[in-house]
Amino acid sequence: MNSHKPRAVRVAIVGLGAIAERNHLPEFARTKGAQIAALISARPSALRRLGGSYGVEQRYAHYRYVVTRDDIDALVICTTNDSHAEIAEAALSHGKHVLVEKPITTRLQDAVALVALAKKQRRVLHVHHNLRFTPTALAAARVLAGGRIGRVVAFEALLSHQGPRGWAPHAAWFFDPARVGGGVLMDLGVHAFDLLRYWLGDEARAVVASAQGAARKADAGAAHHASCLVEFRAGASGSVTVSWRDGVYRNCYYFIGEKAALSVDLASGELALHKNGQTRNVPVPAAGERAPSAQRAFIAAIRGDLSHARGAASGDDGASALELALAAQQSIADTRWLDLGSPGKGASGKRRRPVR
Repeated sequence: MNSHKPRAVRVAIVGLGAIAERNHLPEFARTKGAQIAALISARPSALRRLGGSYGVEQRYAHYRYVVTRDDIDALVICTTNDSHAEIAEAALSHGKHVLVEKPITTRLQDAVALVALAKKQRRVLHVHHNLRFTPTALAAARVLAGGRIGRVVAFEALLSHQGPRGWAPHAAWFFDPARVGGGVLMDLGVHAFDLLRYWLGDEARAVVASAQGAARKADAGAAHHASCLVEFRAGASGSVTVSWRDGVYRNCYYFIGEKAALSVDLASGELALHKNGQTRNVPVPAAGERAPSAQRAFIAAIRGDLSHARGAASGDDGASALELALAAQQSIADTRWLDLGSPGKGASGKRRRPVR
């Protein structure tokens, strides 16, 4: 009997902002088969504090010090949006697996190039669309995939909160269009678009959008509120509203199907079916230490454990969500509908359906 235990996947986390501290570090720390091997940040105080908290001795000021190391297997990119493409390209070129924060990049051509490079290098490229892994989102995916509401014909989506200053008060780069790639559409919009693609198993066909700017002069330069109408290729159409102007966190979706309707509230965790004037709650499993996560799926994919990697957003998924967000932004600029891609094909030009 072979008792050999597989070596842990050694992960370097690049960027130690709010998402790294609140999500990636604790998730990788409790993910079986993962080891946080290195931390990279331009802030020495963050390196000292988080390196000490998680017992990480390798601490660097720049990612170039880890991409060539043989004792690093994967990079987790949590830096500003405009730097994603450069760091991911360097990591993949040196044979590292990559989990990159959303949006995958700020330019579609860069995202498509990363997808091609990952395939060439035979490395895993995932995008951190972590809302897919909330228990309610996973339960909603099962309901929709099971056909319980029939073919979806219409939907509504709302994702809003008080904006980046509530999430990361010192991250002023969110309000710089050159660094974030836009505004709320590149922050919250890509999340909502990715969830709709994931749940519907379909690609968007066209989008039209409108937007409003900042409520305060200090935050000017990026749209803080956007409303979109989106059409999918299989016929579903609906509205998507994303906002940094809400006083509370809201993350809710409503699907109207040919048999019934489904309401999904990721903020409250509620899921309900609506039919013949009656509402029935759908049980949602409680989140736990062993619950699925983007980090667990990433490690599973690296190890070839595809059953536990299901539901993760691939690089191609990230490119398609980005394509939709960029098209919405272009629609705002042009005040017209924008068609997306070729019939039945995603951002990379490959015919496919999102994996649930």
